[in-house]
Parts: sequence; structure tokens; C-alpha cells
Amino acid sequence: MEIQKKETSLLKGLPLRSRTHFVVLITAIVMLAVFLCAGPAGAGSLKDLYATGLVDLDLSLEIGGDEVEDDEAILFTVSGFAIDAKGNIYISDGRLYCIKVFDSSGNWLKTIGREGEGPGEFRGGGEIVIDNTGRIIAHDFQNKRFQFFSAEGEYLDTRLFQDGVDNMTVGPDGDIYLDLQEFDFMDPNGVNWLRLVRMSGDLTGPETVDSTSVKFWEMVRTGDAITMASVPFPPDLEWAVADNGNIIVGRSDKYSLRILSPEYELLGEIKRDVQPPPVTDADKEAYFESFERNGQSGLSPAMKNAMNFPRNKPYFDDIVVDWDGTILVRWTEPVDEIPVYDVFD
Repeated sequence: MEIQKKETSLLKGLPLRSRTHFVVLITAIVMLAVFLCAGPAGAGSLKDLYATGLVDLDLSLEIGGDEVEDDEAILFTVSGFAIDAKGNIYISDGRLYCIKVFDSSGNWLKTIGREGEGPGEFRGGGEIVIDNTGRIIAHDFQNKRFQFFSAEGEYLDTRLFQDGVDNMTVGPDGDIYLDLQEFDFMDPNGVNWLRLVRMSGDLTGPETVDSTSVKFWEMVRTGDAITMASVPFPPDLEWAVADNGNIIVGRSDKYSLRILSPEYELLGEIKRDVQPPPVTDADKEAYFESFERNGQSGLSPAMKNAMNFPRNKPYFDDIVVDWDGTILVRWTEPVDEIPVYDVFD
């Protein structure tokens, strides 16, 4: 595994296993990115830690869960979260139609928004970020817009936005980076676009940093009928923005990442000559079961038989850059249920 830079120098990567127990929300989502990206002021390099090959993170904070006594601290569906400069935690709840704010010890501070379509109201959850001025920017998915709130939670403004947003972050210059999903349900080939877009802090003047077309669904025959079915394990456009403004981006079914300057100049590439993980029978069963877990009735036997699974899954499913500029690429397939990262300096 290596980084190929324009000057032809090579930098080696290190595998990293991580038992991630840092912040546990009611959905049991664990965010290693909090640990890696939100380093304390004056924090040193983690390279010596990475070189040990195993990072063991202890549980330090849990929000939500079955034993919550305060109704205001109850969480149902975590759609996004962010942490401000004071360590306060903002959690978007897609079922409660609001953003709940907790201090760094997990104590509830306030709730922003309620169900509805008016200013400051939400119809479903979405990604949230805290910009460099302390404003809260929240994606209101069902209402197809972004909403801006002050650091105190007061409603400020709205920007209409039609596309789906899968990821969002604030760059060091205050620009907003968005991972957009552009769907065309009328496309008979099921081909749609994933775009990494850079916008101003007020979500104007979009620039496309990178894009790729992905097949998300296809027409399959089930008996005498033709039905639209999702494509299992599609690739994604993974990316991260470093503290110096460099952008790391790559399509997850090709282990080839590009490192771009803030002006989009190609600085280098990360490539690995490895085999992607195969799609197993257990993966197929888990995929079928996911439709039942999501509250749906499940797939019919005819649909299961007609489903076309790819031979392999994507190589990786996340990219993280820590405060020291080290790049971590998470394998799609864990080892012994432990997440594994390739680490590049």
C-alpha cells in the first residue's frame, strides 16, 4: 500500500484495528471520526499510536438509551450530529423533528425546532454542521431545504435545496462541502450521479469538486411483472477535507484516492493493489433482512430470486483525516467484527 506523490516519493500505510467505543447514541452508531478529527488544542501526532496496530477506545459518554429519565434526552432516530468549539453536542432526530443539544457531559441543554414546514420547523432529520462563526446549518430533508440557526438556537434563514445530502462538513475557510445524490427515477437504466460540491458558507455559488455516475437500481422480472429493484452494495463517492484545506476523494469500488489542493490541483494519489471483499451468502441474507428491519414487509421470494448481486463489495466505506493530517481509510469488511483502517501519513 502506498501513496504515490508527484515527486515519486512513497509513503507506507499501516493497518489499524480499532475497538471504537467513544460516543454511543441510541442507535449504537459509533463515531471514530469524533476522536480523530476533533483533537484538543495542542494535541500531538497519533502516528506512534497508529503504529501499534490496535487502538482501544473506552466508552466515555453515552447519550440516549433505555434508562433515560429526562424526556428531553430521549432519542429515536439519529440523522446527524455535530460538536461545537465548546464541546456541546448537536443531534438531529428524524422522528422527533428537531435538534437536541447536550453539553460535553451529555446533559440536555435545549431543543431546537419542532415538526412542521414553517421557519425553524422540520419534516424529518438530516445532516448538521456548526460553521466557523458558530451558526448551526441543518439539512431539512423532507422540506427540501437547509435552515440556519444562531449559536443560541434562534432561527436565522432558509435555503431551498432539492438534492439529497449524504454527508456535509465545513472547510477551514468556512466553505461548506456537500455530498449530493442526484436521482432521476425516470431513468430506465437506474444511473444517477454522486457529486462532491463546495459552496460558500451561505450555500451559494456551488462548485463541483468531483462526481461519478452510479447505478442504484435496475428493472428485474418477477414472474409476469417487471419491477424496479435496488442494486445491492453500490459504490459511493467517499471524501474528507483536511485542516489545511486539502481534499481527499475517491470512488469506493476503486482503491485509488486523489489528494487535491484547495484550488483542486492534484497533489498525489493513494493506490492499493488489493482484492475487494466478496459478496457472500451471509451478506445476501443480511441484505434481505434489512428490508424487514427498516419496518418494511420484506422482499417476496420472487424478488429475492431476481435480485442481481455484484461479485464484490466496495473496498472501503469511509475516509477520515485526523488533526495531524494523517489519512485513514476504513475497510468495508471488518475483521472479527473490529473495524480496520489503512493509515497513510
